[in-house]
This record gives sequence, C-alpha cells and structure tokens, in this order.
Amino acid sequence: MGHQKMLYLFGDQTFDVEPHMPKLLDAGNTSVVLRNFLDSVYDVLRLHIFQLPVNVRGELPRFTGIEDVMLWKQPKERSRCVPLDMAMTCLYQLGSFIISQTGKEYPKSGETCILGLCTGALAAVTIGGSRSLDELVPRAVEAVAIAFSVGSCVYDMKTRLLVSEEMSRPWSIMVAGPLASPAVCKFCEESTLPVTARPFISVYTPSGLAVSGPPSSLDELTSSLHFQGLKHKAKAVYAPYHAPHLYSAADIEDLIAPFETANWLHTLTPIPIMSSNGKWVEGSSFKDLLTVALESILLEPIDWNGILDGVRTSIGQLGEVPDWKVESFGSRADQLIYMALKQPAALGRSLTPRPSAERLSSDPGNVSKRAS
Repeated sequence: MGHQKMLYLFGDQTFDVEPHMPKLLDAGNTSVVLRNFLDSVYDVLRLHIFQLPVNVRGELPRFTGIEDVMLWKQPKERSRCVPLDMAMTCLYQLGSFIISQTGKEYPKSGETCILGLCTGALAAVTIGGSRSLDELVPRAVEAVAIAFSVGSCVYDMKTRLLVSEEMSRPWSIMVAGPLASPAVCKFCEESTLPVTARPFISVYTPSGLAVSGPPSSLDELTSSLHFQGLKHKAKAVYAPYHAPHLYSAADIEDLIAPFETANWLHTLTPIPIMSSNGKWVEGSSFKDLLTVALESILLEPIDWNGILDGVRTSIGQLGEVPDWKVESFGSRADQLIYMALKQPAALGRSLTPRPSAERLSSDPGNVSKRAS
C-alpha cells in the first residue's frame, strides 16, 4: 500500500468561524507555535485596525489582546467589519492547520494537495509555499494582514456602490437549477442598471450558482419575470468578491506591494495547489502564489464543476494509491468532494470521510457543502 494522500480544503467566509474561536484560543495555551502565531497576528492587526476610517473603527470594541479580537462580532447588532471578517477567517484556517500539524512531519509535495476557496486561497498558498511550521508561521502572519487589506479593498468598493441603508444586507444569493444562469444573463441584457450595479455570477455549482451584486440589484433580479419559479436564498457574503468588472490586476499589485519582501521572489517548489477553477496553480515564487490567490478572490468565479473534475482527474492518475483523505478547515464542502469521487467506482478506491481528531470545529465532521 502506498502512503496516505491528503487533500487539505480551506473554505470561505460563508463558514462562520466565530463560534470556533474559543477552542482555537484554548489550543494556544498548550501550543507554543500557535501562541506565537496568535500573538504576532494581534500585533499586526492592531496596527491595521488603527488605519481604518474613524467611523468604522468607532463601531469596533476596544481590543487589548487577541482574546478581544476573537470577539470582533460582539454584540450581534454591531455593524459588520469586512476587513476583520476576512482576517479572522484566514487566522482561523491557518491556526487550525498549525494545530493539526503539531508533532507531525510537514506535508510533502508528493503526498499532498491543497484547495482554497475565496478567502481560503490565502491559507492554501501560504501553506503550500512553506516547507515547515517554522517557515509557515511568519508567512501566515503576513497572510492574515493581507486578508485584512483585501477586506479593506472590497469594503471600499462596497461603500462606493451602496447607500447606507443597504450596508448590512447580504451581497449574494444561491439559486438552484439549470435555468439560473440564462435567467441572470437575460436580466442583465435587458437591465438599465450601470455595469457596476448589475448582478453577476460568482460561484458555479453542480446544482446551481451563486449570484452576487448590490442588494437592491438582487431584489430587482429576484422579482423579475426571468426569475419566476426559481428557488433562491440569501448567502452570508457581505461585500463584492469574484468581480472582474470591479477590480483589476492593478488592484492586486497595490495590495501585495506594501508586504513584498526579497524572499518572496526566491524560487520554490510548492505543494500542489488547486485554484478555484480546478486548475493547478502555476508559480515559482511566493509572490506568484499570492498573486494567484488574490486573483481567485477578486477576479475569478468559483467553479465547482471544474474543481470536481480536477480532483477526479488527479486521483485517476494515482493508480497505486487506495484512497485519499480530505481534511477541511473552515469549510463543509468536503462531503461534496467525497460524493463526486464516488463516481469513478472502477478505480476501486475507498473514499469514506474521516473525521479529524485535531479539527477544532465543533461541527461534527465539518462535512457538507459550501462555497462563495
């Protein structure tokens, strides 16, 4: 039997990490590596929070330590802080991974691949571009800071496009069925909305898609004749992502530039990383990997059909391996991968989900679906 193969899956902000933060914090009391990561993140976030607009900063509680930052959504009636939402999602994913690897050999290229969805792409490339926990921790701190900056970027775009009454409403809906895509296209063709205000497809799934846009535009879409008979529900996304009509490569360069260091350009051989369209990430430096991650967050839709096809193809090429395990961090999409992989039954592989003993989520098995 060959070595066990692992696919590490990192999710997006539709997975609420806040309820799981106390367990992460408790783990930091017994793990020196995790504690170092959390304390370093706090020092960085404190500086970034101070740079937020006064009106945004005034809505946040007073932070005196990482323990306070982990309660950033309290009380519940407080306005959402998109930069902190992104940063804390990234922190949770990377912190959970650090705990899962304590006492183990760091993942190897020949036995591992990584998939990151939206915000999870930052964790994916940071882990994939590192060779040890010692190398990972400082890069993980940078990744959380970059996530905060990306959140500031999308929040700024959101404020340009919305009136204040809409700021707390979701930016995305899930729509079921094969008629969803043509309905969105027809609506946009006939709409008089400006291009920046039109709904757009941000996620493709085997059973439907996610449509994003300003809340008032989504209201127009769902009440239109084109959407009659289509089932839809709001999605926990509160800013514009996967929107090539709103962002550009120049925005990505601007986001990376303040953090870039000389060692980001060093040649590396990363653990294989799958992008949110199912293709393998190509890059020979950490800067290359980060650029691809930000492209997948800001410019490209998530394509679950491409992802599942890509995973099937990868496993099909590994005839000597009896099975794969999917370890998810801040995602319930692992079951979607397992279900899809049952299709090539002729390969004779066992694809039974394995609950992680190290997983910090209280969600049993953390399995089901999700994307953004």
